[in-house]
Amino acid sequence: MVRSEARGGRAAAGGRPGSRAVGRLLVLPLALLLSAACSSGGSPPSGSGDLASAAAPSSGAAAAPSAGAGASATTASAGAAPGTVLPLDRLTSLAPCPGTGGVPVISTQFLAGGLMMTGCWTDDPVRTTVVDVVHGTLAFTRDDPQGTARIPAGNHVYVVSRAVTPAGALTKAENHFFVECLEARTGRSLWRSPVEDWVPAERRDDDSAGRAEAVEGTDEEDGHPHTVLVSLHGSTLLDGDTGKELWHGEASRSGTEYSPYGVRLEQPDVDPASGMTVKGFSLVTGRQRWSVDVPPLPNPQEYPDGPVRILHSTDRAVFAYDVRTGKVVARGPVPKGLADVVQGGGRILATTDGGKRLALYRVTDMTAPVWSIPVEETKPAVVRSGLVGVNGPRGVVLLNAEDGSVRSEVQDASLVFGSGAIGAVPAYGLGMLGNDRAVVLDTDLQTR
Repeated sequence: MVRSEARGGRAAAGGRPGSRAVGRLLVLPLALLLSAACSSGGSPPSGSGDLASAAAPSSGAAAAPSAGAGASATTASAGAAPGTVLPLDRLTSLAPCPGTGGVPVISTQFLAGGLMMTGCWTDDPVRTTVVDVVHGTLAFTRDDPQGTARIPAGNHVYVVSRAVTPAGALTKAENHFFVECLEARTGRSLWRSPVEDWVPAERRDDDSAGRAEAVEGTDEEDGHPHTVLVSLHGSTLLDGDTGKELWHGEASRSGTEYSPYGVRLEQPDVDPASGMTVKGFSLVTGRQRWSVDVPPLPNPQEYPDGPVRILHSTDRAVFAYDVRTGKVVARGPVPKGLADVVQGGGRILATTDGGKRLALYRVTDMTAPVWSIPVEETKPAVVRSGLVGVNGPRGVVLLNAEDGSVRSEVQDASLVFGSGAIGAVPAYGLGMLGNDRAVVLDTDLQTR
């Protein structure tokens, strides 16, 4: 069995700590990030479904997998169907930790295409390994010094590292930080760029690379279809195709948030119950793009769904807008009595009637559910494009999103992390069953 080591959850880059009720969802030791940029992986998904539609040498060495690396961990094919269970027991042989001396200590983080990033976080150098969970094979392995951040995002792994300029006769040693974009399936370095050299040297006088965050997006209005926002001592927006810096600025502060979609969000520090105006400014040019008036919402919870921001006031109202354009994509009342809410792709899955029913709603129209079915002892876990998943009284049940009919079941199991949950980030089509198995959650999981 794979032992897992907890790692701290990451807030979205540029987010305002404590400014919204976004949970970290640290069930078991899993911490995941989101999306897809860099040119090799294609455009990042909008992540909002229906809503969106209304250069120094690398410090780490990536090793290419040998032929036949690792025996197959499952008989599933490239077209693994939803509900396919994928054992993870072979991770210990595909991703050994030479420095631990016993059973490997492995943290698991999903990427797109059926990939999973694992790491020997206690070793020095730290070993990072990406494996193909569906086929049970090795993608690549890489060693980096302790204190290096390795951030999985869609089809890529971002490595944020530190380099030290030695002290001179009249000068102190000075830290410099770099971000490198790796292709997740091969470990190939796509680009490596300096970050935060504009920050005064005294503020870079620590080994803080391991605290870096990176979030992918798109800024098509300013001509950059793939972007990545890196946050450490400050914030830096980079072109995801080339690594060229597009903008940098100080860390976000109260009332200000930097979005990977190339937008600076400004909102007044007022009680949301009184209503407020949110403004969006281009990070690249500084010009104001849009302004949106948010209606009064008592004690709202605010959640990202790709480029769409959802504000949900329990039993009162929902309001959602696109941070790229300021376009309002949803507003209106919500039914009373919703509980155990999870969301994804512009839809909300919740229990109603005191837990006696399970219902799926579209955020754009919550006056009536898409469907509602009777249940017992059931907790919503995940919302994906073609299906939803719940933990039922006898195990995990995957349902068709169109009508709530049962698609498949996994007996005697619990889905401990599902992508799309409110306050969480996508799991790219895979979820965890306990601590030693994964399950396919997408109807169109592409693994090649």
